[in-house]
Amino acid sequence: AERSIREIIAKGRLPVVVGGTFLFIKMLLDGIVGTPVSTEESLFEVNREMIERGGGEENLAELMRLDPITAKKMLPNQWRNMQRAFCILKLSGRPMSSFKHVYEETGPPFDYRCIFLTRTKGDLATCIETRCEEIVNAGLVEETIELLLGGLLPDSTVAKAVGYRQAVDYLAAHWGFSSHEVSFLFKDGFFVYVFG
Repeated sequence: AERSIREIIAKGRLPVVVGGTFLFIKMLLDGIVGTPVSTEESLFEVNREMIERGGGEENLAELMRLDPITAKKMLPNQWRNMQRAFCILKLSGRPMSSFKHVYEETGPPFDYRCIFLTRTKGDLATCIETRCEEIVNAGLVEETIELLLGGLLPDSTVAKAVGYRQAVDYLAAHWGFSSHEVSFLFKDGFFVYVFG
């Protein structure tokens, strides 16, 4: 994105960055942090340790002990963020807060202005409701079944994303199982049997 912005500025034009997630915008303005990339092994081990430790409160307390600066920015329900912080600790031996953004000390490479467009709560609710109905009608549940039959585990990051998570929960309720039981049954191939 930076290269494209520089090219647009070089042509004497004003670049406009639209959309993206907050993380994308933050990385653009602050620069990427040089933290180690999580491996499958580190994620597995950290996840196991977090589950053994307990719920969000217990994990946040442990993170507070190891990296209080990072922990103070988190809530007990931010499992993925805590998981990432624990992975960084495991892989680097350093707390996440010790890593600096590229532009943290020099400031961003561009003069920028943020403009936020908002809608009324009612308008936004209507848009969300319409979009959700479109996604379900386009085959969200069927797609989720295909992914699960293809090996996607209900406790994976993808299966916990908005939409898929609700589809997995729906399938669990539809068949009369708890999410934990469905996870076990999926792993044992139960749905392969049910859906042929």
